[in-house]
Amino acid sequence: MNRPILIRVLLPLAVLVLVEALLRLGYWESMASPNSRIGATVRLKTRLAQEREPFQLVTLGNSRAELGLDEDVLQAMANRHGQRHVRATLRGANWLTWVTLAEWLKAHYPDVDNAIIAVSVGDLLWTNNGSFEVRMVEPIRQGLWPSREARLIFDPNDSDSYAIWSSLLAYRADLADYVRDPTGRQQQLARAAQRSPSNVRASSSNNICDLPIQSLASCAAGQPGTIVGLNIVSECKQANQTLATREDWRPPLAPPIRKERQAVATLRRLQLQGMPYRRPVVVLMPVLKLWRQDAFPPGHEAWVKQMFEPLVASGRITLIDATDFFDAAPGGECTAFYDLYHQTPDASRALTEYLVPQIEAALYDSAQRAAQ
Repeated sequence: MNRPILIRVLLPLAVLVLVEALLRLGYWESMASPNSRIGATVRLKTRLAQEREPFQLVTLGNSRAELGLDEDVLQAMANRHGQRHVRATLRGANWLTWVTLAEWLKAHYPDVDNAIIAVSVGDLLWTNNGSFEVRMVEPIRQGLWPSREARLIFDPNDSDSYAIWSSLLAYRADLADYVRDPTGRQQQLARAAQRSPSNVRASSSNNICDLPIQSLASCAAGQPGTIVGLNIVSECKQANQTLATREDWRPPLAPPIRKERQAVATLRRLQLQGMPYRRPVVVLMPVLKLWRQDAFPPGHEAWVKQMFEPLVASGRITLIDATDFFDAAPGGECTAFYDLYHQTPDASRALTEYLVPQIEAALYDSAQRAAQ
């Protein structure tokens, strides 16, 4: 082959390999947009690295857990047993993130031996939650080959999902954004550096009682007076349009639905079975009746509990179901939620104080019995 042609081919290839290696090794993490999915995971890594003492217990989850569980109450619980608890939640996370994060924590923080996995029945609707999670796991990916969970995200028709194979593809949008406005990125990073990485209690003390939430239809017809209310009504309208096509998961299931449900159940059991924890506590976080009665498939909650049954029966996990915890809240469940998904600070503390005796018994009483 002609030498100039060889150079023109091999040199760009070598540059690509070098950039891929540098990104995979984390050299761009400090420059990633703090407002991106990648940046959120980088902030979590930074916060964990700032922990001065070893920690043994983590909470995994998304924004429902981040804003729905009181970290101080959980920390006090761990302290009573000579341990430390750390929140490892990521807003928008789903099962790909939780499984990848659990393995990453095992590799970098070997003292962690148990977890509270705070999810909701809504997090168990599908096999995966789309390719947006690929960027969330980029800073914590390990090895050269994508994990089983990451490969499930891959869709030949979704260009974003190709990032499971390449860090360069995962960082592509972030790099392009930096090139367009490097000064703006520096300003973002400077503002982010001034914020406390542990400050997540940004939820509102307002509630949604000024909106009709008895059903999706009543919510969609609401006349809100705030921007938050407008967003809530908009979400209800979108969900209300899908009611005519929602599936029925009550027995007997149609064959295609039965096959899909079995695939989801098998995957979730394998994921929980393989998590590197002694006996994690899975908490089903509160969900508004509006979603459970009108938006989720009929029979969905019963299916979720059935899915967990083998893991509970074998002692692999402890399951605590708080899905309907706020149904009978004073003044109605609307007093506990400040939007369609998240609790107010007072409700968060009330929920955590209710859960702690059960979590404590599962995490520590069983461990003490096993040690005897």
